[in-house]
This record gives sequence, C-alpha cells and structure tokens, in this order.
Amino acid sequence: MKFILKSAAKTVTTAGTRVALSTTQIWARGLQISAPSANAGVVYIGDVTVAASNGLSLAAGSSVSIAALFKDADNMVALNLADIYVDAATNGDKVTLVYLEPTL
Repeated sequence: MKFILKSAAKTVTTAGTRVALSTTQIWARGLQISAPSANAGVVYIGDVTVAASNGLSLAAGSSVSIAALFKDADNMVALNLADIYVDAATNGDKVTLVYLEPTL
C-alpha cells in the first residue's frame, strides 16, 4: 500500500464549540496536529465529547503525533479524521495537520 502526504487546517470559530478535523471520512495512517504559534489560547484534541475538561491540551506552538496501530474490521490500519475533534479556548484559534493517506 502506498501513502500520500497531505495537509489541512481546521479553525474553531466559536470557543467551546468542538469541530471535527474533517466533515467527510478521511483515513490516515499517521497524523500530526499542531497549534500554530499565532493562536491566542489553548486548543483541545479528542473525540466527539472533547472539551477543556477532557481533551489533550495543545498550547500555541506545540504539536502531537498520533499513529494508527490497530486493524479495523476491514483489516485496515488507519484513523478516521472525521472521528477526531478540536475545541479551543479562544475564538478563531486553529490547528494544522499533516497526515499520511493511503492510496488504493
């Protein structure tokens, strides 16, 4: 299987209102999420319930890498970007992402 390196950005328009990294299913083998240094506050990474109280906190200028390690029912090792959410402490803060998307 081959992979394509892709990138994207997601802005949280209203602080306290989580948004999915993608509105469609995008499968990724690996993912790096970064909080740009221009962000005014902290962003939070997690699932559909993510909030300041339960998310992985990323301060401006920091990043986290996530790797898919387990196979799903179709024997695919990947993360669905539509299942990963971001929230922010400040209106308009964002995350940038770089990910490996499998090609068939």
